Amino acid sequence: MIKIFIIHGNFSGSNSMKPLEEALKNQLQSDGCKYFIDVEISNKYIEFFRIKYKYTNDLISCAREVYKSVNYNISSDDLVFLVGHSQGGLVARLVSVIMTNCNLRSPYSRKKVRRIDDRAYDDYLALSKKFLPKCPPKKSYIDGVTTLGSPHAGSLTMGQFSTAAGLFAKAIQGISSLFAKNLKDLSSDRLPRLMQYMSVPETNFLSISGSRINRYSFSLDGVFSDAVNLNLPKVLSESALVPNFSVQLSKPNDLIVEEESADLSRSLLPFEGQVEPEHFNCYVNATSVTHFNICADNVIAEKVIDWITGIASKHASR
Repeated sequence: MIKIFIIHGNFSGSNSMKPLEEALKNQLQSDGCKYFIDVEISNKYIEFFRIKYKYTNDLISCAREVYKSVNYNISSDDLVFLVGHSQGGLVARLVSVIMTNCNLRSPYSRKKVRRIDDRAYDDYLALSKKFLPKCPPKKSYIDGVTTLGSPHAGSLTMGQFSTAAGLFAKAIQGISSLFAKNLKDLSSDRLPRLMQYMSVPETNFLSISGSRINRYSFSLDGVFSDAVNLNLPKVLSESALVPNFSVQLSKPNDLIVEEESADLSRSLLPFEGQVEPEHFNCYVNATSVTHFNICADNVIAEKVIDWITGIASKHASR
């Protein structure tokens, strides 16, 4: 049986993922689906779950919570797919690591690719122990992980802010981290630094990025920048009496996450998968998608379903 688990992102809940669930179900029965599945068959062999978790925890704790729900609802014979939106995509990646019992890469492989200083490895090794589940996984790996607009290289990181805005953001993040521990994982390199030591050799990955702001679209970037800049009048800005106070996202982006951050195939650090990740760039495919409506876009739903059913068909032919 195919089981698809949908994982929400930050400032969200399982109910917000209902449009994504409906879009995926509709694609299964559409004539355009590459692997058309009859309604009766799909209802019998494909099951959807919308997972709820406490998103303000650090992402490893979020993943452990989601893992419990996934592990409870599967059997060893099931084909298991995780579809995560935004932060949910990062959580999905972590769940796939937990499902392998936190399989670490060989220390020999660490010498082949330059990673973080080996002196820090013990710290990350200690941190990785948080991954280990109390209940053993019913299945040794996740078949596929799909991420929708997920910030694999961080979101609203310090490099995206001007100096003044960065100092302000740093202060806000420091205060927010007291009750929202997930912000550190979303805005720093802590998570990718850790994930480079993990290995999930049998899991397939599909990342999808939005494209609302691109080179050909009307953009409010300039208007927004002018509105939040404190360099008014211009003379004050030139005299540096008032610092530039802005956020700059490279194009294309979905208003929140840059395409280069959402693209797992362009990961700056070695990522945990051993199968080359596939990426669906909405910019290339001429769909106008934001970070907020990406879950209800039919083009994206069609891509996800074609990808999942394609993997399922390969398993069936073995």
